[in-house]
Amino acid sequence: MTQAYATKTLEVQVEIDPRATVRVRKGVLEIVLANLVGNAFQHAGAGVLRITYHQRRLTVSDSGGGAPRDSTAGLGRGLSIVRRVCEHHQITFDTQHESAGTTVHLEFPR
Repeated sequence: MTQAYATKTLEVQVEIDPRATVRVRKGVLEIVLANLVGNAFQHAGAGVLRITYHQRRLTVSDSGGGAPRDSTAGLGRGLSIVRRVCEHHQITFDTQHESAGTTVHLEFPR
């Protein structure tokens, strides 16, 4: 655990449809989730991280102040990585940045 994460308290809520399946190449889901969760821990501070998956749609949201954006893509580094992975694997990628946090929606192909 890095020092940056040692002092943060983040409640994690997970809701996954037990019948849900994801059809992507091996390792893709791990890369996406690692970046989204890492991004939330880094930028959310204390608060709530919510992960839901229903009918091919993964939503990851946090209650933090949002990640800093780079000047070219409008996204921070972690979200830029997720966006590139999604584009390569035909996964629909959408973000919403608000003062109450960031929400990322991914829709996986059939």
